[in-house]
Amino acid sequence: MKAVRWTDLVEVGQVLSTHGYDGTLKITIDAPYRKFITENGWPDDLPYALFLKLRGDMVPLMIQSVAGDDPLLISWKNLTDENSASTYISSLVYLHVHAITEEVQTEEPGPLEGYACYDMEVGRLGIVQEYLPDEYGDKLRLRIDDDGNEVTIPFPEEYIEAIDEETAVITLRLPEGLWELMIG
Repeated sequence: MKAVRWTDLVEVGQVLSTHGYDGTLKITIDAPYRKFITENGWPDDLPYALFLKLRGDMVPLMIQSVAGDDPLLISWKNLTDENSASTYISSLVYLHVHAITEEVQTEEPGPLEGYACYDMEVGRLGIVQEYLPDEYGDKLRLRIDDDGNEVTIPFPEEYIEAIDEETAVITLRLPEGLWELMIG
């Protein structure tokens, strides 16, 4: 198999926990992608594997077996003990684009979804997962790290310095101490 690049991968889920002592992981997979992992029809020229993001690196794990519906219980050929498996808890899960053998219908991203969010003082805050309009004050749900940790922050107009649609970047000026309080 030739080298795999991040551009060859699609984020499809996240590791929830270990399951048992044999390295099996409990993984939630987004519904439109589940069938590509659980049904026969895996491309012959592609190893039966998922890729997990661990400390910024792409780690291929060879699938031994798949059980369950949601979450899936996946055991691995190259991960066989609970201690090693526990390092992957909260890791994002990726599927090779060539394993996706038909067009996938996914929800259209909401407004601002996927935008990088920065504060004038703090710097990078995270990636917008969801814009939450609310009569009492709009909010942004941000993924703040590669482990899938999220925080919801207030998003009133007076905090907004700029929204650059071309670069998909939101720049805010949060009140002093608010970010530290939110991630506290």
